[in-house]
Amino acid sequence: MPRKTLPAAQAARALGISLDTLRRWDRAGRIRTERDNANRRLVPAAEVARLRSRAGHEELSARNRFRGVVREVEVDGFLARVELDVTAPARVVAVITREAAEELDLQLLALPDMPETARTKIQDRIKRYRERVDRYESDPSTGEGKKELLAKAHQLEAARDRAAERDPNFDFAEALFQIAIVIGSVSIVAASRPLVHLSGILAVAGTVLMINGYFLLVHLPFE
Repeated sequence: MPRKTLPAAQAARALGISLDTLRRWDRAGRIRTERDNANRRLVPAAEVARLRSRAGHEELSARNRFRGVVREVEVDGFLARVELDVTAPARVVAVITREAAEELDLQLLALPDMPETARTKIQDRIKRYRERVDRYESDPSTGEGKKELLAKAHQLEAARDRAAERDPNFDFAEALFQIAIVIGSVSIVAASRPLVHLSGILAVAGTVLMINGYFLLVHLPFE
């Protein structure tokens, strides 16, 4: 059974206007509305039919409706470019959101009397932008899809974390080598065997840390 009233948003879509425009019409008395128990605005289906059947439809909303044919729809990310032929004559090119472009798909269902050429054109564009969206999600051929880029990001993060874990080993090894060289030099001047042994121990420790930096055999408790 057909619905006798429509929610304000649905009525606005059926009339090709914004919800704000419908509210202004209501306040100005240009459209008859009702209220439900929750005080939400409802529009009688007969009122929508009356306005849709008004000759020419030009008075509905200069901001939201053009009489013409959609020639091209191109979606790129969150934006879409729509090209229209209007009867002014004029050509209108608009950049709209992706969500608004997806409304074109709903319009195909809502306008069964649309010329077949225009319907075919819109269906072709809808197919193209959906394929483009699919490529944004995953594109193994170029590796530029979101899925592939996320995988690359995870790999780079793992490489970053591994490099950060290696770095302290080389820093400490460099410091131990420098200290060992200084102590070794002092041991020669002072002819001190204990200092020679200490220099050797520090050099060995530095070598062990350097090897651990390459292979990460032991995780250092500090960074």
